[in-house]
Amino acid sequence: MINSQNTRNHAETINLLISNVLEESGYTINDIAGIAVCGGPGSYTGLRIGLATAKGICYAANISLFLHNRLSLLAYQVFSGLQPQQVFDNICVILFARDGEYFVTGYNSMFKCILQPTHFTDIQLNEYIDGLSNCILSIDCPDRIPELLLQKTLLIDTNTVLNHESWAKFVEENFECNKSVNLFDSEPLYLKGVYTHK
Repeated sequence: MINSQNTRNHAETINLLISNVLEESGYTINDIAGIAVCGGPGSYTGLRIGLATAKGICYAANISLFLHNRLSLLAYQVFSGLQPQQVFDNICVILFARDGEYFVTGYNSMFKCILQPTHFTDIQLNEYIDGLSNCILSIDCPDRIPELLLQKTLLIDTNTVLNHESWAKFVEENFECNKSVNLFDSEPLYLKGVYTHK
């Protein structure tokens, strides 16, 4: 297996990595019924490379593509890990984008999306928080939690690393419900414009 520490060369190695994983697992492309991809938010180049590779394999093998986003996957991760007796009204996921900017999504207690993944400024985040209650919070920037949100928070989860077992369960549920995406028009979830330094 290739251990690639340099994220800049993933475009060169991704297909070899996939081939190695299949070989080690004893499967071939013909054994796969679908491919799941996390489509963002994240690095523009990384998202394009990952999705383009997945779409290419899906086209060639005539299999389904399941395109998810990190915010919703983290919300599901929190939701599926809660105890049955846990009472709450909202799950809110907040990821730090850069100073004064955040990526946010929201779900209710039935895991119905009430806020599609979006890009918020400080002001917009505070306006959204104002309407929340009894919140389960998944956040990668705990030192930036607005005081208003702390007052409404029942539980804070700062582990925003995707759990692959949780994701696999989510994919299985999507597969059983045939919630695949259209290969032609599926695209990464960028959420905000390109930021460049002058």
